[in-house]
Amino acid sequence: MRYFTEALDLQDDASITHRQPLITAILDAIHYRFEHMLADNELRLATLTNSFFKLSLLDNEDEIRRAKNLLKG
Repeated sequence: MRYFTEALDLQDDASITHRQPLITAILDAIHYRFEHMLADNELRLATLTNSFFKLSLLDNEDEIRRAKNLLKG
């Protein structure tokens, strides 16, 4: 989710105000398309165990702790 958070920061950038509707539409579409996947523990485990991603998609310590508990249990 970190990548989405960084992309959300673009929404506040005054230098790209003419692109705001496009950025908002893309972020909303990504969120709509993948929201259920982020809530599915099995898919989260698949992402976490992939050596390319590891914990890079997790934003905060609470998400990292939850992921580690999924791996243990």
